[in-house]
Amino acid sequence: MALEDKPFLLLRFPFTLDHAGVRFMHPNLLARFTDIQEYKHYRKDGSKFWSARPGVDLLIAVEKRLISCQEDGALTQNCG
Repeated sequence: MALEDKPFLLLRFPFTLDHAGVRFMHPNLLARFTDIQEYKHYRKDGSKFWSARPGVDLLIAVEKRLISCQEDGALTQNCG
């Protein structure tokens, strides 16, 4: 796993308006965007259809120096 040479990692969390995460507040919360979120669904016969719901996207900054990787026996990723 390789991260860009920047001090922060930006994370995006999408929530539908009826989810409790919409009210999340934190000092590292950079932005809150309202958006129409689209979802792809599959029927048993293999065909697909789309639905849409109103939602909110939260953009959060995390300092990379606070992130650490731990090796798991099931995973063989480079955490360097």
